[in-house]
Amino acid sequence: MMTRKTNGTAMFGGIVAMAGVLACATAAWSAPAGMDEPPEEQKSRERAPLVRPVTPPKGVTIPQYEMFRVPLPMIIRSTIREATGRLDKMAFDPIRYRVFVSAINSNSVFVLDLATHRTPHIIQNLPEPRDVMWLPEEDRLIVACGGDGTVRTFKTHDLRGVENNPAYTPEHTVQLTGEATDLALEPAERGGRLWVAHAMMLSAVDLKEGKRVARVALPGRPDGVVFVETPAGPRVFANVPRPEPTEDRPEQRPMVVAVDPVKGEIVERWVVSEAAGNTAIGANATGDRLFVVTQSPPRLIVMDSVSGREVARLEAPADADSVMFDGALNRVYVTGGGAGGSIAVVQAERGTAGEGGSSSGERYTVVHTERTNVGGRNGVLAGPERLLMVAIPAFGTEPTYVYVYMIGAR
Repeated sequence: MMTRKTNGTAMFGGIVAMAGVLACATAAWSAPAGMDEPPEEQKSRERAPLVRPVTPPKGVTIPQYEMFRVPLPMIIRSTIREATGRLDKMAFDPIRYRVFVSAINSNSVFVLDLATHRTPHIIQNLPEPRDVMWLPEEDRLIVACGGDGTVRTFKTHDLRGVENNPAYTPEHTVQLTGEATDLALEPAERGGRLWVAHAMMLSAVDLKEGKRVARVALPGRPDGVVFVETPAGPRVFANVPRPEPTEDRPEQRPMVVAVDPVKGEIVERWVVSEAAGNTAIGANATGDRLFVVTQSPPRLIVMDSVSGREVARLEAPADADSVMFDGALNRVYVTGGGAGGSIAVVQAERGTAGEGGSSSGERYTVVHTERTNVGGRNGVLAGPERLLMVAIPAFGTEPTYVYVYMIGAR
């Protein structure tokens, strides 16, 4: 029987004592002044453009990475005691150092403040939130809800008398069919549309207008989506782990589908061989490599984003649902919640470029495996801040946790 580790607190205490990181606050949160500010006043006040801070905000202390002897030191462990049951995707606000956690069973997105270790906001009445995205340039939160197929956007406004504590005001609700499960964003120069995986399709949503503007039918239900600027042009890639059978293909195998967002059509279908349950997908910084994570067996498959050619295949953590890439160190991070929970750190090494997207001397190696905890299958990477966050669901008497790791020097 799988049991959850309980020695994390002692380990964390040692790190805090050594590094001078935050102590967990225990005071209960009360509604700050200005929460009931009229909408007219909220809209009338202008705010200076948001700038990603060079240093963390007041109350957050990040130690020097060089003082640790491990490649992935945990520096913060915060609790979200109100969250219960299954968790899904995460997001990070680099301005205020807030972590957004989708809690499916709680029908809420929890907003964790890393400076105070509190949840100053709980965005409730969200039917099974599955994915969450934070747009720092726009101060906008996006939530995909699996329970009713909606995509909901929230804008922030300042609360008078409360420093660094915005409220999240509902903005648009876009109704789609099926379960809205995954989100991917085009860059502004490409139009800034939001691509949503739902039912058996991908839909593009205009965030300013709050409406769907395009849709592409898929051969099955998507599970994981990413927008990539590939050498062949922009693409939206989606995992389709269980394609629907057809007359000419009665036994479909798992595949990765490439959609041209300009043409609005599927341009490639690549079969994922000798594996099933491809549930997570990501890409490298140059856009020429895809990272596909499968469940059975648990594998990380590296694919060429133009040809679909398999470049490498490695063991991955069990029950993984997030794959992230850090361009500064050329490392892939895979978070899995099975077998006790772990993070795989994969080093990517590229040699000289060859024809057809090949690279002489290209290889991928698991250089470290960090034990986390049961169910820690979702994470979010904050590259400029050199942080990796993982959500750990409540288990037994243990509450929901958010683990924060350093991935390198700032």
